[in-house]
Amino acid sequence: MTAVKTQTTRAAQTVTGTLALMNQRTPDNPAEGPGPTWGVSVSTILSVFIGRVHYVNDANSWAYWVAGGPLVYIADPGCAEGEHAYMIGVYGSQAPGDPPCDVALIKTTGDGVTAAFSIGGVDADLWRERRKTAAPGRDGSPVYAKETDARDQWVAREHPWSYAASIGTVSASGAEQWNPDPGRWEPELVWLDHISLAMMQCGDMASTGGTDYASIALAVGGKALNFTGRHRVYGHFDLQGAADTLTVHCDTTGPAPGPADVWYVGYQWPMMVSFAGVHVRDRQGNDVNNVRLSGGFKATPDVPATLGWSNTQ
Repeated sequence: MTAVKTQTTRAAQTVTGTLALMNQRTPDNPAEGPGPTWGVSVSTILSVFIGRVHYVNDANSWAYWVAGGPLVYIADPGCAEGEHAYMIGVYGSQAPGDPPCDVALIKTTGDGVTAAFSIGGVDADLWRERRKTAAPGRDGSPVYAKETDARDQWVAREHPWSYAASIGTVSASGAEQWNPDPGRWEPELVWLDHISLAMMQCGDMASTGGTDYASIALAVGGKALNFTGRHRVYGHFDLQGAADTLTVHCDTTGPAPGPADVWYVGYQWPMMVSFAGVHVRDRQGNDVNNVRLSGGFKATPDVPATLGWSNTQ
């Protein structure tokens, strides 16, 4: 007989890839216009992003979008004739004592901006929570299998954590330090048990059919994720997966209907299978050598062809 167990520890996994805003001049628009896609980001312990700098009439100010959060207002970037402005950066929070926010302004007469990124991870342990629900009318412990189940969840190791993230020429790194007043680790990092990918779509902006406006390429621990065959349709936009990349594609020429909206895709850390400690013993309790463990391991049910994310019920 053999036994297979779930791996219970996970070393920090570095998340790498490329963010891109592209074809920002299709259709033609001035520096003030945000284009159909405002920005793209990837978040784990910190966030990296690219945001299109544009003018917000309601606020009478220039601004850019940051990593699933609010618009950040800035002074006039001073674009020359034919230039568009973009902000790339590493973001945590703007509250005192929180992770650093380091940005760089890029002005270009090109069609967009592409930047490679890297985000360090945090070691984690797998915790199992046993949950039970006694049948109605009984206060005692469950006695039937259907009255109990278990939930597995990755939990970050104890503080202090180190952090390191970069995109293009921007980087932030360091380690937490304990501050007794107000009694917290600083910078105050937030750990996600998943990788969050976000794309900000601007409502009521003109777009051109057959055009790609943004993309995110992603690898974890040097292994590219596979999005082949996955997609999600929003009006005349289609979030398309191919190899290691998600692309915001416009199918039909026209304005994007409705208000601005953030599209989220989450990659959940898998519950990995480990063969460490798996062995076969003979009748005397001795390990049997030259035993091969083989077979296919498959997560079920199969991942459907259509992606779902947090703002879809």
